[in-house]
Amino acid sequence: MNSMNLSSLLTFTRDGEWGQNKAGPGLVEMRVIRGTDFKNIQIGDISTLPVRYIPENAASRKILQPNDILFETAGGTKDQPTGRSVFLPKKIFSLSKIPLICASFSRFLRVDSEKIDPYFLYLYLNYIYNKRIIYKYHVQHTGVARFQFTQFTKEQNIPIFNTHQQRAISSIFSVLDDKIELNRRTNETLEAMARALFRDWFVDFGPTRAKMAGEAPYLAPELWELFPDGLDEEGKPEGWKTEPLDETATFLNGLALQKYPATGDTSLPAIKIAQLRSENTETADPVSPDIPDDYIVEQNDLLFSWSGSLLCKFWNGQRGALNQHLFKVTSKRFEPWFIYEWIQFYMPEFQAIAAAKATTMGHIQRRHLTESLVTIPPSNIVLAANKSIGSLIEQIQSHNGQSHTLTHLRDLLLPKLMSGEISIRDAEKMVEDAA
Repeated sequence: MNSMNLSSLLTFTRDGEWGQNKAGPGLVEMRVIRGTDFKNIQIGDISTLPVRYIPENAASRKILQPNDILFETAGGTKDQPTGRSVFLPKKIFSLSKIPLICASFSRFLRVDSEKIDPYFLYLYLNYIYNKRIIYKYHVQHTGVARFQFTQFTKEQNIPIFNTHQQRAISSIFSVLDDKIELNRRTNETLEAMARALFRDWFVDFGPTRAKMAGEAPYLAPELWELFPDGLDEEGKPEGWKTEPLDETATFLNGLALQKYPATGDTSLPAIKIAQLRSENTETADPVSPDIPDDYIVEQNDLLFSWSGSLLCKFWNGQRGALNQHLFKVTSKRFEPWFIYEWIQFYMPEFQAIAAAKATTMGHIQRRHLTESLVTIPPSNIVLAANKSIGSLIEQIQSHNGQSHTLTHLRDLLLPKLMSGEISIRDAEKMVEDAA
């Protein structure tokens, strides 16, 4: 198979800009893609991109275009060296009303599409990153780690599959990426529907207030009849109760897992705040599996980080061990979705409390859970909500599980296709069966 030097496959490459945080003369408003945004960009999500103001001369030369590849050239960590990349399809640009640029710790690669398919090149860069082939260009003496990009482009040869093979391989991974993105967007809609129903029924008491105002029913008759006709003296529907959040569920704090090092052939990944945020355990510390069963985290367990970056998620990664600063939330009385929605309702307040802490890592305390009151309806309404709101959460979890499987398949197929270990036809069949 023929190969070409990477530098000969590029028509243009420049490093990025960070710009200013405020508008001013001679500055252009742009969204900036950082290395931390790469994973979100890959699934078609630009919500994390900060808006910055870039000098006009740099903005005009460095504005990104569809089919560009972004390449991380600085930063990184011991567990995640520099050299990661992300592809920018046309649909990413349709999501932003202002131009895109990459941050100063990255650079963009503009590919000569007559020599190689840009998406195929991106896949190959991922392949040699995951195989640790390019790790030798990651240099860290002191301070911020750097990637020796110029040397890399001069020395790295890229195998040139024929045009049909390039397009076929690109199509395989495009199908996987598109399905993962579709699941994400569908889940955003389902999440919004579940949140709206929850707020209307259990926070705003919409059906009861509508009855009091003499408004027409907006729920099915059998549901409408379940809601009381009026509010009590405390302002909640008649016959409903309130309880502290921490009495509706058990909030189990994780272990100091550094005390449980992995010593044998088997281990569990330590699930910390970083893993909860990324839903990925690739760089997690291995710990002993000999911990109490309650501290084992399984798929769809409800986790709540009460320190640092406060967030609450249903776990969508592999089996692991619960680290300190995370709660595993369980309830014998209520379905997980009910507790999840109440935590999300109070999350802005929790985050404000944590942000106000005069420490390096803000947090909430147990008393804040006690002070957060939950409205408890009668069992017949809880059962009805399980069928409506609960079913939406179940669909979200199903989509998350499928996306997790597709991501695993993507990671499995990439090295096998690039090395010729598996045929394109067999890979297409595997993707067809999974998607």
